[in-house]
Amino acid sequence: MGYSRHSDSAIRLPPSPDRVVLLGGLSTAPARASRLRLPQLVALVLLASACFLGGICVDRNSTAAVDSVVPSSLGPLRTSSSRWSGSSKVAPPPSCRLCDADPTNPLCEYGDSAIRMSRAFEGSGVRVRKFLAKALRGDEVKIGVIGASVTAGHGLDHGGHVAGPSYPYRWLADFQKTFPRAKLFDGSAPAMDSAFYSYCYRAMVPESDIDLWLIELDINNDNSQETMRADDILMRSLLSQPNEPAVIRLSVLALLFDDMARGAVSTLLLSQFFDVPVISIKNFLLPAHIANPDDVPNWFTKFWDGKPDTRHVNIRGHIALADMLSLYMHEQTCITRQEQARGRLGAKKGSFWPADELWGTVPRLRAWEKFSPTDRVDHVEPTCRFASSKSHPLVALGASQSLGAVPVGGDDSASLSPESMGDGWQRIEWNDKAALASREVGSVVRFEVEGSTIGVSVWQWAGPPHGLPHELPGQASCWVDDQTFDATIVDAFSPGVAGSRWFQVADGLSTGKHIVSCQIVRASSTAGHEVRIMGIVSH
Repeated sequence: MGYSRHSDSAIRLPPSPDRVVLLGGLSTAPARASRLRLPQLVALVLLASACFLGGICVDRNSTAAVDSVVPSSLGPLRTSSSRWSGSSKVAPPPSCRLCDADPTNPLCEYGDSAIRMSRAFEGSGVRVRKFLAKALRGDEVKIGVIGASVTAGHGLDHGGHVAGPSYPYRWLADFQKTFPRAKLFDGSAPAMDSAFYSYCYRAMVPESDIDLWLIELDINNDNSQETMRADDILMRSLLSQPNEPAVIRLSVLALLFDDMARGAVSTLLLSQFFDVPVISIKNFLLPAHIANPDDVPNWFTKFWDGKPDTRHVNIRGHIALADMLSLYMHEQTCITRQEQARGRLGAKKGSFWPADELWGTVPRLRAWEKFSPTDRVDHVEPTCRFASSKSHPLVALGASQSLGAVPVGGDDSASLSPESMGDGWQRIEWNDKAALASREVGSVVRFEVEGSTIGVSVWQWAGPPHGLPHELPGQASCWVDDQTFDATIVDAFSPGVAGSRWFQVADGLSTGKHIVSCQIVRASSTAGHEVRIMGIVSH
């Protein structure tokens, strides 16, 4: 059954914070019998007359009341000691919350509580409004997308029928109604995580001067220190670019894993640390799924056998994430316009509160480390060669870049047919993924890389009964230059859900070019020997 909006959906919005500011806080106290005596009544009448004639009462339309809640961005700065320009008769700005101004807007059908819960973290919004200020000038703005299988559209195509575009393109269609010069560069790749993108984002989005990055990786990120380290590298790499782009993290949900939190733990902690907004459908959908488990299959795509694939949300999730991002961007656009007209509120001059210029900067320390007044995180300039990248392809030494790919399998766990491999290594493709693969014991593949830290990205899967009968993952030994004595064993077997994994092969190498070699070994976690190398990374 398709998913559509209903124009007659009931919407009940609580009082807006802006209305509370304008009208003042109203409190209810128990009624108490009282009687005004004549002298008191005369005094009140005289006081009211004086207020009216002298203008000493607070005008309901005065903007002084809302002055203290003006949001900040990169517009002209004014401190809290300043006041609105013009007379006290100037009307205050309207609420920038779209559903306050127009509760019947289709974007508001989720209800105010769900919309609020989708803002997992808003942050200062300084960099987002800098991006929007550029768009409001009529300039071209570039949007880079980093994401895994959901972003790539898995879950939208079932039984040969495509339910609709994935959330980045749904959101872009709405955004381009206001900013037609916005361009989107999609670097999503199924089964990838922050460890991969911390090294390979340039390989997936080679376009320079991206103004806004959208990142969706929570499902493939596990709840580990390694994920946090990778997120730290990724955030620093993106936020430290010369044009100071904005970053927004997006969070969906999956119920297939042992841990429902997954990478959201790292996302929330580091987004707060780096002042990066987080828009999530998980916050308001997960409680509903827990309360109504029978409804869960209606929110996810299906496997070929008709069972729900609770790793990939269906069209409903894509619509919801696109809409929540649109609501956030509509609000930030409104705030940007307001601040361009009247300036932004910064900390009071001479106070001990943090200066407004601090927001949106990159911290010199890592979130999980001890505070130091002098330490500074080293800048990481990652490089990546990846099998599915057109701009930075993974090419083995002695192989041609035009080497054809062998298509294999039909689902995430499919493998090579026995006759398709031949001797040595071949480039293969399956389910929007690509790798250099071999199952011949003793076969070696070599790559030239540059950097002091080097790793390989390998596809891991469980083998039968989850895959084809001949699908048997194996192991490879990888080393740098002639250091075979210091080799790293790379295991393509994983008992859990299939996905990519990054293995560090060497660290602390001398700067310059190196040769990475990987050889299929006889030892195996299964009876097979197939290994798929998806990429080589270094910094």
